[in-house]
Order: sequence, then C-alpha cells, then structure tokens
Amino acid sequence: MLLENKDKAAKIKLYYMTTLFIYLVLLVVSLLVDFIQGYTFIIILTLFFTIVFIILTHLKFYYIFFDIDDDKIIFRYSSLSLIISLNKTIEIPQASFMKFNIKKSFFELKKEITLYQKFKGGIAKYPPISISLLNQKDIETITKSLNAVLLHNKK
Repeated sequence: MLLENKDKAAKIKLYYMTTLFIYLVLLVVSLLVDFIQGYTFIIILTLFFTIVFIILTHLKFYYIFFDIDDDKIIFRYSSLSLIISLNKTIEIPQASFMKFNIKKSFFELKKEITLYQKFKGGIAKYPPISISLLNQKDIETITKSLNAVLLHNKK
C-alpha cells in the first residue's frame, strides 16, 4: 500500500516560490515608482505577505510518502516551507505498532497524525506528522491501512 503526494507537494512548493517572487516584484516596483505617498503601501504589502507566510508555515505542509511493507510501516515526510527544512523517516515494525490518532486544529485546516509503538519498556509516541496537504480520501486510505495492521496485531 503506497501513497504519496508528490504532485500536490510540487504545486505547493511552486506556489510558495511564486508568492515570494510576486512580493519581491511588487516591493521593488513600489520603491522605484513611488506611486503612493510614503511607505504605507510597502508596510501593508509586507504585513499581508508576512501573515500569509506565517499561516502557511503554521499549517506545516509536507511531502508525504506512506507505505506498509510486509513487516513495517513507513512514513517519510519533508517540509515544503521556504523557512523550515525538515526531512524525516519513521519506520515501525508492524508487530510493535500500537495505535495512532489524528488531530485537527486551526479551523480543521491543520491535520496531524501521531503514531505509537510498543517497546519492552513501554510505549513510544512519535512526533506528530502534518497531513494537512492530503485530501480526505488519502487520509481515509491511511486510516484504513493502519486499522488493518492494528486488527492483524490483535489476532
């Protein structure tokens, strides 16, 4: 069971770069032309784009690679943000996979999945993985796949 959002991640990365480029062009043009008295336009423009980038960074859009192999669950994820660089992989043997939960926040735009693994000494909780970029169908696919592993482990 393989799932990845490569195409959507590429579009978001392009959106980030295009937005930054548009901001810089508008900034340079407004400084060169000086069509608005004072720096009001520049301040409003900078505040607007700063808010947009803060919101996009808070949503934590990630490229996601999810696979359930014969004996392990694999989550690879990479940040698409221009500010934060993050590349991580979580591999959990299916036999020690214990549970997962999906949490929604920020007007249900930010979605995160948390995975749990059994160890001899207790339970390990992995850091939440943002799945905000995945559509509902992909989230349901991951949920069904992980539930199937949990059902198999209970036997």
